[in-house]
Amino acid sequence: MSKHGRKIHEGNALNRDFIAMTVPVYLMAFFFYGPRALLLGLVGVLTARITDRFAAVLRGRRYDSTENSSVVIALILVLMLPATVPYSLVVMAVLVAVLVGKEAFGGYQSYPFNPSAVGFCVAAVSWPQQVFRYPAPLNWMLQENLTFEQLLSLWRFEGVTLVEGPSMTLRNGGLPRIDFWDLLLGNYAGPMGLCCSLVILSCAVYLLVRRRISVLAPAGFLAVVCLIAFVFPRYSEIFFATFPQDVIQRLQVVKFELLSGAIIFASVFMISEPGTLPKNPLSRLIYGILLGFATMMFRYFGTYELGTCFAILLVNAVSGYFDRAIASRSAKKKAALTTASP
Repeated sequence: MSKHGRKIHEGNALNRDFIAMTVPVYLMAFFFYGPRALLLGLVGVLTARITDRFAAVLRGRRYDSTENSSVVIALILVLMLPATVPYSLVVMAVLVAVLVGKEAFGGYQSYPFNPSAVGFCVAAVSWPQQVFRYPAPLNWMLQENLTFEQLLSLWRFEGVTLVEGPSMTLRNGGLPRIDFWDLLLGNYAGPMGLCCSLVILSCAVYLLVRRRISVLAPAGFLAVVCLIAFVFPRYSEIFFATFPQDVIQRLQVVKFELLSGAIIFASVFMISEPGTLPKNPLSRLIYGILLGFATMMFRYFGTYELGTCFAILLVNAVSGYFDRAIASRSAKKKAALTTASP
């Protein structure tokens, strides 16, 4: 088997684990938002497969049906969207993610930017009103006298009030009024796959055991997010002069910063994406720390609610430099030691 063939084979095994771990998240989305959540995922996967074929034709190469990275890209991207988004938006976002984020840079693991983040950011900038407004969970179960077509919500999601997520409450200086267990399980209005933190963390355990995700990058990312949220909380009733009497309130802010938005989801499904993750252990730690800082800056000063994807693209632009800089430094040290030795 050629080097490229081994790379595809190993990548497919990794991608199968990621696909398997999106299944519990989609089941939670189905529980909270109904069959439409699964249909959106299916549309995303079909779009990704068709785009792969189209890209193969454009590049004049044979289509490899075993290469399944685009399926992962689509599944992750759709989970970051509300259950009410139009199918056309999903098609456009996945098309951009695969065609621009992945294929334009050479295909599997040759891209400098996380393709799912590329697709989401394009959708967020183009259709913010549809991407950042969410239905209440379990609403589909409460509707009475539904026809079969209405139950499936094949084409529309009518009669549903859409609200902003808890991150906007934090941005406005308040604390969301969400019970801790609802926060863990995802029983609040938000992106259909990002809210069920307990399920996502369970998936992380499996991926860690299988050695599919890095520990260093997510650890640095989460540590910086917690530190900034604790020292500089967005809650308007906390001031520097009130420390340490307000420790409990600061921890409450940290809880909501971690469990609302894309922090936990990104640390499991996006940060350790093999095509954009640095290879050196120290590089991975620096990558995670910088990503945590950029994420909080986007949250504090950015325009959009889910700033994590924008932060990922920003840090992806310099992540390759970390490996080169550390490798160069190691080579210089080795050369100096060789010169100094008799």
